[in-house]
Amino acid sequence: MPSTYTNNLGIQKPGTGEQSGSWGDTVNTNSDILDVGINGVLSLSLSGTSSTLTTSDGVVSNGQYKALVLTGTPSGTHTITISPNDAQKIYFVYNTTAQTVIFTQGSGGNVTLLAGDSTIIYANGAGAGSAVVSIADHLAMSSARITGGVITGITDLAIADGGTGASTALDARANLGLIIGTSVQAYDAGLQSISGLTTAANQMIYTTASDTYATTALTAYARTLLDDADAATSRITLGLGTIATQASSSVSITGGTINGAVIGGVTPAAGTFTTLTGSTSVSTPLLSNNGTLDLRAIGANIVTVTTGSIERTRVDASGNYGVGAVPSAWRVIERGIDIGGYGAITGGVGSNLLRLYSNSYVDTSSTFRYKNSSTAALYSQVNGAHSWSLGPTGIAGDPITFTQAMTLHASGGLSLGNTLDPGATNLSVTGGLSLGVALAVAMGGTGSTTASGARTNLGLGTIATQASSAVSITGGSITGITDLAVADGGTGASDAATARANLGAQAALGFTPVEQGGGTSMGTNKIYVGWNGIGLFAQVDTTSLGRLVINADATGASGTYSSTQLFGPGNAPLYATRAWVNFNGTGVVAIRASGNVSSITDNGTGNYTVNFTTAMIDANYAVSGSTIASFGGSSLATISQSTTGVQVTTSYGGGTFDASQVHVVITR
Repeated sequence: MPSTYTNNLGIQKPGTGEQSGSWGDTVNTNSDILDVGINGVLSLSLSGTSSTLTTSDGVVSNGQYKALVLTGTPSGTHTITISPNDAQKIYFVYNTTAQTVIFTQGSGGNVTLLAGDSTIIYANGAGAGSAVVSIADHLAMSSARITGGVITGITDLAIADGGTGASTALDARANLGLIIGTSVQAYDAGLQSISGLTTAANQMIYTTASDTYATTALTAYARTLLDDADAATSRITLGLGTIATQASSSVSITGGTINGAVIGGVTPAAGTFTTLTGSTSVSTPLLSNNGTLDLRAIGANIVTVTTGSIERTRVDASGNYGVGAVPSAWRVIERGIDIGGYGAITGGVGSNLLRLYSNSYVDTSSTFRYKNSSTAALYSQVNGAHSWSLGPTGIAGDPITFTQAMTLHASGGLSLGNTLDPGATNLSVTGGLSLGVALAVAMGGTGSTTASGARTNLGLGTIATQASSAVSITGGSITGITDLAVADGGTGASDAATARANLGAQAALGFTPVEQGGGTSMGTNKIYVGWNGIGLFAQVDTTSLGRLVINADATGASGTYSSTQLFGPGNAPLYATRAWVNFNGTGVVAIRASGNVSSITDNGTGNYTVNFTTAMIDANYAVSGSTIASFGGSSLATISQSTTGVQVTTSYGGGTFDASQVHVVITR
C-alpha cells in the first residue's frame, strides 16, 4: 500500500510494508512538521500585493507553522491565500508591516488584519467555498481586562454593573448624586490649590498669586510677635534696647564698651583702642581718603599690610619680606625680599653675600628650588666675585641645577662657560667665541663672518668642501696624466674599445647585454631578477614583485602564457577563482569572509545577489556553491549572472528558504 498524508499538516503515513530501512528519515521529517505545526514561529517576508501560504505533503513548508510574524515591505494591501483549500488551519498572526493584510482560502469569507495588529484566525478547509474567520472577534470572557483602545456601540453600563447608567456627564452626575452646587461644591481654583498643600506643625498658608496658595513656617516665636498690639511691645518681644530706635547718622552711646569696630570709615577720625593681640587687626584710613590700610597680625610674628582687601606686603617670623608675594622659606644665613612671585633679592647674614634671584630661591637645606614652572637665573656677589648662572625649565618646587655661565673673578679675570680664574685682565672661554666683527686675513682671520665668504676671501674653489673619499668633478678637464690602471680603479686605456678589452667586459658576459630602462614610457628604475633556491623572483628598486610564474610543461618546454591561467607540474592549466563568499542568509544578511565581493543584496526569501568589487571581463564565468541547513537536502541554484554580480537561490523541498550558510565561488 502506498503512503498517504494527513489532510491538515501533510504528515506522511507510510503504507504497510513500505520504506523498509528508511523509516528514520520519514519519522524525522514528520517530527519537524509536528514541531513547527505545534509551536513553530515563521517570519514571513512579504513583497508585492499577493502570496501563498502552502502546506506541502511530506516536507516542512511555510503553511505548517503555528505562528506567523509578517515582515517585509509589501507595495500595497497584501492578500495571502491559504493552500490547499481543503486543509483546516489555525494561525496566530502578528502584522509588523506597514500595509493591511487579507487572509483567504475560498469564497466563504476573509479576515483583514490592519498594520501593527495581531489576531487568531481559523480556516475551515471547506474547499472552494472555504472561509477564514477571526477567532479573536468571537471570544467570550468572564473576566475581561481592557487596558487601552475604545469601547463603542454598547448600552449605557448600569450603576449596579460599575457604570453610571448615562451617556452624558450631566446625567452621570445626577445618577451618582453628584449634582454640582447641590450635592457637591462647584470647582474653585483657590480651594483646589489649598487641597493640594501638605501642611505640618508650625506652618501657615499664604497666596503667591491669584487663587494660588503655598505654605511657610510659622514658629511659636513668630506667633509671639503676631499677637503684639504695637511696635513698642514688639521691640520688647525682640529684646531690642533703646539704641534700636536711633538713626545711624546720629548715634548716641552713653556707656559700655566698643570692640571690633571700624571708626571713621572713609573719613579720618581719632579714637582710643586697646592693645591688639593674636590675629586681631587695626584699620586706618589712607591719606587720599579713598580706601583703608589694614595692618594685621595673622599669626605668630607674622604681619601683613592689606589695602582694598588685597594683601600687599608681608613680614614673616624670620624677618623675610614679601612685596606682592609670600616670602620664601629662605635658609637661615640669607634674608630676602620676594617681589611679585618670581623675583627676589637677598643679603648674607654675617657674610659678604648679595644675590638676585629669578624664579628661584634657596631653602632651609641650602637647596636651590623653582618658584614657578619655568626657567631660572641667579646673580651672585660673594667676597668681591660676581657670577651669573642659568637654570633649565623646571617644575615649581623641584631642585635646580644651575650652570655657571659667566664669572667676573675678584682678580679681574673673566671666564665664559667655565669657572677657571684666568688672572687679572685675562679671558677664559669654553666653546666658540663670537667677536661680532670679521677678523681680516692680514690679521690671521678670514675677513668674513660666513663660511662661504671666508672661502672666497681665501681663494678656495667649490672642490675645497668635498671629502677626499668622495670627490665629484662636474666640469673642466684632467690632462697630462697616465691612463689609470685597472688595479687602481681605471680602465688602463684612453679609448672605449681598448677599455672594454682591458676589462674583458664582452667575454665575461658571453652575450650581448640589454640596456635597462629609459625606453618609451619607462623609468630608469633598477630591475633585479634572481634565484633564491625556491623560485625565480623579481624586484624593482626596493619593491619586491614576488615570484615569477613560468609557463612550462613537464619537460621544461615553454608554452603560451594566458592571463587567465596559472601553471604547475603537468600540461593542464590551473584557472583562478575570480570571486568567492561565505555569508549568513538569515535575518540581516552578513558576510563572514569573501574575496572580490563588495556586498550581498537580499532579494527575498532564499534569493540573493552577490555583487563583485571588481567586475568580470564578461558574464561567461562558472558559478559553484553550496548551502548548509539543519534539515539537510538543500541546494543552491543560479538565476542570472552579469559582469557585476550573480543572482542565486537556496531551496529545499520545492520552496526557497533563508540559509544560515551560503557559499558561492566564481571561476573564469
